[in-house]
Amino acid sequence: MSKLIHIDQDYKQWILSISKRFRRSQIKAAVHINQDMLSFYWSLGKEIVELHSEQRWGNKFFANLSHDLKEANPGAGCFSETNLLYMKNFYLLYSPLLQITPQTGEQIAITPQLGEEATSQPLGISEYEQQKLYPTKVEGTIPTIAEIESVAQDTVVKPEDNEENEQ
Repeated sequence: MSKLIHIDQDYKQWILSISKRFRRSQIKAAVHINQDMLSFYWSLGKEIVELHSEQRWGNKFFANLSHDLKEANPGAGCFSETNLLYMKNFYLLYSPLLQITPQTGEQIAITPQLGEEATSQPLGISEYEQQKLYPTKVEGTIPTIAEIESVAQDTVVKPEDNEENEQ
């Protein structure tokens, strides 16, 4: 370190500030690069799955793909057979979590109410439409407490039963 950093406190604080900003920029760049690489790995895994690559190009597909990508991108160490398989599995593992499913409200038919009763009730599902959603016979569709308890008693292993089986 220079003598100046030991003599002038303002200079020392400025050097510390520059160093902190530099480290922060390095970390932000690394995070951004990691995001981009994860996005690339995801998209390559998705393409491998959607093209049915293994069925289409045979059982040596990953070996061939690895070799060809390494040749086309010298110095890139991410195209090993194992990594390519990881990319495929990464997509397969997380893609179901990103599927968009309809919301409950979209599954119910909403019929506007017309006529005189429409003025006394807010616009929405009419009572008639709501009744169609309910089972016609409720009794027997939901188990009684006694039925639930009997099933629970049949499936619960009692400690004394377990000890007899071990001996």
